[in-house]
Amino acid sequence: MGRARGFPRRALAARLAAAALAALAALSACGGPLPPQDPFYLGSAKDALSRGNHWYLRGCGREAARFYGEALTSARLSDSVAHIVMALNALGAARLAEGDLAAAAGLLDEAAELSRSEPGNPEIAPVLGNLGTLAWRAGRRDDALEFWEDAASRASSGNESPAVSLASVARSKLADGPSPGPGFAESLARAAAAAGHPGTPDSAKADVLNLRARDALMGGRPDEARAFLAGALEIDRRLENQGGLAEDLEMAAALASASGDWAGAASSLERAFYLRAALRDRDGMGRVMGALRTLNRDRGLPKTLAPMEAVQRDPSLFNPMEERCP
Repeated sequence: MGRARGFPRRALAARLAAAALAALAALSACGGPLPPQDPFYLGSAKDALSRGNHWYLRGCGREAARFYGEALTSARLSDSVAHIVMALNALGAARLAEGDLAAAAGLLDEAAELSRSEPGNPEIAPVLGNLGTLAWRAGRRDDALEFWEDAASRASSGNESPAVSLASVARSKLADGPSPGPGFAESLARAAAAAGHPGTPDSAKADVLNLRARDALMGGRPDEARAFLAGALEIDRRLENQGGLAEDLEMAAALASASGDWAGAASSLERAFYLRAALRDRDGMGRVMGALRTLNRDRGLPKTLAPMEAVQRDPSLFNPMEERCP
């Protein structure tokens, strides 16, 4: 809408200033003195990081990267090392989510190098955690475990929650096969203890609950597994965390299969498949489709898999996140 005719610019500025002062006075009266305002570029960096996170969590990598790039520029102009590291780390995570491992490596290495050059190593734990995920995706298991353990140690020493990295360590043990052994139980115990830290993100709490459900089912305690899974589902649905929900639904399918509820297992797997498809997780889609084919073959379910097989061949057929991105 254009500026109103005959409305002097100075009068408009005066009215806006008066309205802003009135709002500040009202806020001060309601909640005490306001916190000091950030310098312009630092405030811009924080705002852009927040906007980038909004789009990143909704699967809009291109829009997230745009805001993270703006955050990096503003952080450099403010010379806030912590926020430069945060922006580099966020950009690295966005590239990692897109599958561009080379670009992610460059950004995350730059973030780690800058953090290590500063007293206190600002934001080093989340950077190391993402480097662990990068190493895992690249097939470097030992490097991934080393990064995650280092991230957990740095977080603990900084009075932050190490639960995110410890959950990654525990989940990595599941790759050892259907019977991960004592290493999984030990890692899970550490992650479960860390989840009680007041700074633990809800998504990490849900991840630990999912892992505890898997441990309970493997230990022959299905009722305990259902209780843990219910907690994970409640958090992941509230957060609309598609990756976490896919993990939860695969766990729900395992529980249903263990009780002989083949139709319930197939329903959970189908929902998990479309979440994996939305995330462009080809490995996850393949795993879920394998489980569905086994159910169909062994249990004689009449359900057709043709629509899902078409999406597996051409993920662009189911592209809900991209369609909703700017």
